[in-house]
Amino acid sequence: MDAGFKIGIELELLLRPIRRSKNEFKDLEDFAQFIVAHCNAARRPAPRMYNDVDGIYEGPNTTTEWSLTDDATIKTDEDDQLSPILRYHAQSTWRDQVRLVFKAIRLVCEVTSNRSCGVHVHISPPGESSWSLGTLKSLCRSIFYFEGAIEALVQPQRRSNEYTANNRRDNSLLKGKSITTCLNLVNRCNHPSEIADLMNDGGARYFSWNFTNLYYGGLATVEFRQAPGAIDETMCIPWVEFVVSFVHGSKMTSSYRDLLQYSRDVEGLRRFLTRHEVSGFKRSLLDHIFRGKSGFVVPQAVRTLSEEERTALWAKMEEGRKRNLMMMKLGLKPR
Repeated sequence: MDAGFKIGIELELLLRPIRRSKNEFKDLEDFAQFIVAHCNAARRPAPRMYNDVDGIYEGPNTTTEWSLTDDATIKTDEDDQLSPILRYHAQSTWRDQVRLVFKAIRLVCEVTSNRSCGVHVHISPPGESSWSLGTLKSLCRSIFYFEGAIEALVQPQRRSNEYTANNRRDNSLLKGKSITTCLNLVNRCNHPSEIADLMNDGGARYFSWNFTNLYYGGLATVEFRQAPGAIDETMCIPWVEFVVSFVHGSKMTSSYRDLLQYSRDVEGLRRFLTRHEVSGFKRSLLDHIFRGKSGFVVPQAVRTLSEEERTALWAKMEEGRKRNLMMMKLGLKPR
């Protein structure tokens, strides 16, 4: 049984101080430092945290501590939490880390969310192993097969979203092509970077599934970006369970024919996720995602963006080109 996937979590949160006015802080960096100081003063096992607003942090703790940074795409006062590299296995305390970081923040901030917020889950191979080309191809097949079921699970604001574009419908390399043709194109890929080029339209990261970190090498992450914003651990943790079980299930599914035993709707997706359970998996936590959901939703292309939305997207793309905090935590550089 597989174990030990490395995971990273990006939490897009709206934070407002509870006992202090926003006007008491000079700027966002000052506010972030206030939150960091409070969290680091808490008695362990509360997680440690560092301030990375505007990329100011240059210390040694990127892999072991939560980082607090800013995000140009979140509308209104905000901060963005990025987890340390966590391990997913039966003895892991990663869920406790998530609970404790939310608890620490709630002591000094009101935590809210809006339509522009999301949870991004990164996953990379166990230990020091690399992604195999076979696993990546299997993951692509599962993404194409269950795209309508995943659309049915997420909130409407995470569909047709310029930051969570559909890997097939919004991709100029795959748009309008049958699933059979898409699968043939995947099968022709001979390197993980070719998978990234194909699934992310030549290198654009803002798709539901982001493979562009594979440009950093085989140890890098695949990122799921479509989960909705979370204001507490009960809304965040189930999406990590979803991503890990989806990737593991894909790894255990060797061909497209194997997928045909599952219906392409929500019910079939849940069967797929629970057929091959990874070590440490807690099936009951998926209830938060699946409760009241059924059927499938045909993915639609991203709508036409307003001038303001195009400007925000451009700003985010520029920010992403300058730094990739999750890859910094893994100690990787582009190849």
